[in-house]
Amino acid sequence: VIFQGVVGPAHVHLQVSCIKMGTLEPGIILPVNIHVADVNDNAPVFENIPEVIKLSEVMPVGNLIGSPITAVDADQPSPLSTIEYSIGPGPGSDAFTFTSPLGGQLLLARPLTYDREPSINLTIIAK
Repeated sequence: VIFQGVVGPAHVHLQVSCIKMGTLEPGIILPVNIHVADVNDNAPVFENIPEVIKLSEVMPVGNLIGSPITAVDADQPSPLSTIEYSIGPGPGSDAFTFTSPLGGQLLLARPLTYDREPSINLTIIAK
């Protein structure tokens, strides 16, 4: 676990000894277990999102588009570091989808028409 830049264990086991001051009574020992949990405090960062992809309007629906887009999350490996991909709303955004929300592979969801949409700007979201 990294805490404020310090690397340490995810579990800490301690014993606390309690003694009554000024008596001869025996003290007690209490076990204390501390579990350090990661919080989702790091946003995903894109590694290889392309700026421009040129496509033909005769490309068949269902074709994969380019290489998978990838993002990384600096959180500890856990459900908090799972990255889901989506496409933000906008003109022409319905022409594309991801093969899976957990993968960054785009595919063509509907036919393209150059006369109607000579270019499409997509907003890719990783969260």
